[in-house]
Amino acid sequence: MHVRRQVSSELSAQLVEYLLGSLGKTQDQLSEALEVSPTFISRVRSGERSFTLEHLELIEQLVRKPLGVILLAANPPKSPNKETTKIQKLAMQMLREADSAIASSRKMARS
Repeated sequence: MHVRRQVSSELSAQLVEYLLGSLGKTQDQLSEALEVSPTFISRVRSGERSFTLEHLELIEQLVRKPLGVILLAANPPKSPNKETTKIQKLAMQMLREADSAIASSRKMARS
Protein backbone atom coordinates (compact mmCIF):
# COMPACT_ATOMS: atom_id res chain seq x y z
CA MET A 1 0.00 0.00 0.00
CA HIS A 2 1.39 3.41 -1.02
CA VAL A 3 0.84 6.14 1.58
CA ARG A 4 1.00 9.75 0.39
CA ARG A 5 2.14 11.94 3.22
CA GLN A 6 0.95 15.51 3.04
CA VAL A 7 2.25 18.80 4.31
CA SER A 8 -0.18 21.03 6.19
CA SER A 9 -2.42 23.11 3.96
CA GLU A 10 -1.22 26.31 5.66
CA LEU A 11 2.45 25.54 4.97
CA SER A 12 1.60 24.41 1.43
CA ALA A 13 -0.14 27.75 0.76
CA GLN A 14 2.85 29.65 2.17
CA LEU A 15 5.15 27.63 -0.09
CA VAL A 16 3.12 28.56 -3.18
CA GLU A 17 3.29 32.26 -2.27
CA TYR A 18 7.03 32.00 -1.62
CA LEU A 19 7.66 30.13 -4.88
CA LEU A 20 5.63 32.55 -6.97
CA GLY A 21 7.45 35.51 -5.45
CA SER A 22 10.99 34.14 -5.34
CA LEU A 23 10.93 32.45 -8.74
CA GLY A 24 8.91 35.12 -10.51
CA LYS A 25 6.67 32.48 -12.05
CA THR A 26 2.97 32.50 -12.76
CA GLN A 27 0.67 29.84 -11.31
CA ASP A 28 0.61 28.15 -14.71
CA GLN A 29 4.41 28.09 -14.93
CA LEU A 30 4.68 26.79 -11.37
CA SER A 31 2.12 24.06 -12.04
CA GLU A 32 4.06 22.95 -15.11
CA ALA A 33 7.34 22.88 -13.19
CA LEU A 34 5.76 20.80 -10.39
CA GLU A 35 3.91 18.54 -12.83
CA VAL A 36 0.46 19.39 -11.45
CA SER A 37 -2.56 21.20 -12.86
CA PRO A 38 -3.02 24.96 -12.48
CA THR A 39 -6.23 24.14 -10.59
CA PHE A 40 -4.22 22.13 -8.04
CA ILE A 41 -1.89 25.12 -7.45
CA SER A 42 -4.92 27.39 -7.06
CA ARG A 43 -6.45 25.00 -4.51
CA VAL A 44 -3.18 24.72 -2.59
CA ARG A 45 -2.91 28.50 -2.56
CA SER A 46 -6.42 28.79 -1.11
CA GLY A 47 -5.79 26.08 1.51
CA GLU A 48 -8.14 23.50 -0.04
CA ARG A 49 -5.31 21.10 -0.99
CA SER A 50 -1.84 20.30 0.30
CA PHE A 51 1.51 19.35 -1.14
CA THR A 52 2.79 15.81 -0.64
CA LEU A 53 6.35 14.83 0.18
CA GLU A 54 6.81 14.09 -3.51
CA HIS A 55 5.91 17.71 -4.29
CA LEU A 56 8.49 18.89 -1.74
CA GLU A 57 11.16 16.89 -3.56
CA LEU A 58 10.20 18.59 -6.84
CA ILE A 59 10.21 21.99 -5.12
CA GLU A 60 13.70 21.35 -3.76
CA GLN A 61 14.93 20.47 -7.26
CA LEU A 62 13.17 23.48 -8.78
CA VAL A 63 14.54 26.00 -6.30
CA ARG A 64 17.93 24.26 -6.05
CA LYS A 65 18.21 24.90 -2.33
CA PRO A 66 17.97 22.56 0.64
CA LEU A 67 14.39 21.97 1.71
CA GLY A 68 15.08 23.39 5.18
CA VAL A 69 16.12 26.71 3.67
CA ILE A 70 13.01 26.78 1.46
CA LEU A 71 10.67 25.98 4.35
CA LEU A 72 12.21 28.62 6.61
CA ALA A 73 12.08 31.20 3.86
CA ALA A 74 8.43 30.39 3.16
CA ASN A 75 7.48 30.29 6.83
CA PRO A 76 9.96 32.25 8.97
CA PRO A 77 9.91 31.27 12.63
CA LYS A 78 7.85 33.38 14.94
CA SER A 79 9.32 34.07 18.35
CA PRO A 80 6.86 32.76 20.92
CA ASN A 81 9.19 33.80 23.73
CA LYS A 82 12.65 35.24 24.32
CA GLU A 83 14.20 31.85 25.15
CA THR A 84 13.80 30.51 21.62
CA THR A 85 14.79 33.71 19.83
CA LYS A 86 18.54 33.14 20.13
CA ILE A 87 18.24 29.56 18.84
CA GLN A 88 16.02 30.62 15.94
CA LYS A 89 18.40 33.40 14.93
CA LEU A 90 21.33 31.01 15.03
CA ALA A 91 19.44 28.43 12.94
CA MET A 92 18.49 31.07 10.36
CA GLN A 93 22.09 32.31 10.22
CA MET A 94 23.37 28.77 9.69
CA LEU A 95 20.84 28.15 6.92
CA ARG A 96 21.74 31.45 5.19
CA GLU A 97 25.43 30.53 5.37
CA ALA A 98 24.72 27.07 3.97
CA ASP A 99 22.64 28.62 1.20
CA SER A 100 25.44 31.07 0.40
CA ALA A 101 28.02 28.27 0.32
CA ILE A 102 25.82 26.23 -2.03
CA ALA A 103 25.38 29.22 -4.34
CA SER A 104 29.14 29.86 -4.39
CA SER A 105 29.82 26.21 -5.10
CA ARG A 106 27.41 26.24 -8.03
CA LYS A 107 29.00 29.38 -9.46
CA MET A 108 32.46 27.79 -9.23
CA ALA A 109 31.19 24.62 -10.88
CA ARG A 110 29.84 26.65 -13.82
CA SER A 111 33.18 28.46 -14.29
